[in-house]
Amino acid sequence: MVSCRICGLLLLCMLVRTPISADVSMAKREADYTLDDSYWTEESPVGEVERLLREYRQNQELVRNIGAHYYQIIYPVQLRHHEKMGISTREVGSSKFPTRYDQGNYQQGAGGSTRGRSRTGKHFHRTSLLIKAFNHKFRLDLELNAQLLAPNLAQKHYLPSGAEQVSKQEIEHCYYHGTVKDYPGASAAFHTCNGVSGVIHVGNETFVIHPFYGGDLSQKHPHVIFEARTKPSKGCANLPTLEWKLRRPKHVADRIRRDVSEATKYIETALVIDKAMFEKRNGSTRAEVVHDAIQVANIADLYFRTLNTRVSVVYIETWQGSNQAP
Repeated sequence: MVSCRICGLLLLCMLVRTPISADVSMAKREADYTLDDSYWTEESPVGEVERLLREYRQNQELVRNIGAHYYQIIYPVQLRHHEKMGISTREVGSSKFPTRYDQGNYQQGAGGSTRGRSRTGKHFHRTSLLIKAFNHKFRLDLELNAQLLAPNLAQKHYLPSGAEQVSKQEIEHCYYHGTVKDYPGASAAFHTCNGVSGVIHVGNETFVIHPFYGGDLSQKHPHVIFEARTKPSKGCANLPTLEWKLRRPKHVADRIRRDVSEATKYIETALVIDKAMFEKRNGSTRAEVVHDAIQVANIADLYFRTLNTRVSVVYIETWQGSNQAP
């Protein structure tokens, strides 16, 4: 069955070869475009960070949870067709998915905001972000992680009332993997439904980015970035492929070469979000908590793909009222 699926995908690629080639060529031209210093000028609105800290308890908790880590306030921008714009990656059209900030009235007009224009649930297949932090200038070329959410993804929600709700509702797909221009081997995993949230891996450094709640997704939407200092566990997903293979017994490494080198493996993943997760995220909507859980799978997929293995979320269950297991 796997062989048939692979053949089918190869056949599909042959049928749409010309459009895909053109798209890739356009993306390459965008990636090769050299940016002058004006692209790296940030807009820092006076008093905006203080206002968002004062008005949103989630932002106070966000900064507090960073703890002893040194962090910076940054203002990411999106780059499309050599033009800077706000950070919403949604395509413009009829509104499909509800959003949180300002009852969904985003801005993307003059100055890069999105208020006053309708949106779809569909996000750009490819885009770029500019992030300046810690003496780095990151140009991130992103592509939607198309295989992350299974097409028949099922959801079951246990509501605070105790009611059980089964849903096949489509989840907004805003999950990206990316590379960093001029940083060979660097990678990134983001979700962009309500700002830029995720990680950038550059050499031995890992940077964590999170948007301030209450921002408008314009070029003036503040985010926090800090370097993750936690030592990784000794699980294979946290090690480079080569290092992991060298640390495994020889017969295991041989089996990996034999089984994995040709065919991509898929890990079908179920996400169960318990009551403690909702309590920790008090004030967040269920959709926001689910999006953050899927982002964990998106980051895991970034690690596993170096082993020719992909993570696919097929089922989500939430326990918002009470835990359904001891």
